Amino acid sequence: MTSICEMVDQLIQTKQEEKLIEEEQAANARYWKIPACCDDDDDYDFA
Repeated sequence: MTSICEMVDQLIQTKQEEKLIEEEQAANARYWKIPACCDDDDDYDFA
């Protein structure tokens, strides 16, 4: 049987990992949105 201390420790570790993953996903989303916004001039041909 695991002690309450171990259970709390596991829970905290899991929450920290989830938060880290969310932060990475948010950072990736911000990074990938920038080129999409600034890359509009490829759609138009000014020849």
